[in-house]
Amino acid sequence: MKYTVPILTLMLACSSVVNQFTYYEPAGNESRLRILVERKGVWLGHTGFFCTINDSAVAEGTFSSGSDSFEVDGKYCGHAVKMSGYEKDISFRVGTTVSSTEKFYIIRVFIDEKEAARFDF
Repeated sequence: MKYTVPILTLMLACSSVVNQFTYYEPAGNESRLRILVERKGVWLGHTGFFCTINDSAVAEGTFSSGSDSFEVDGKYCGHAVKMSGYEKDISFRVGTTVSSTEKFYIIRVFIDEKEAARFDF
């Protein structure tokens, strides 16, 4: 029982969802698209990202252990969608000593081969 609270706290922290969105106006007279990318928490070394356009699931990509990039394809109303991501390690220093290292993720969404959005997590 003494490990229940720390384990539940860890599970909650690892399962947190972070999302970002933007609007994109395709060429022509089409209405603008709401692009949402959600970051699902890290679990067993995997970080997942999910892309929806106007509330329709389009693509899902995962950084697995040892992988620093991914690229997945999807479709939305006849549009070709590509979501790509890469991971960066940023080290924070105090003097000449590294105090901590954080992972940052850059997720890009392309619609019909044109960059529609870029998100930094």
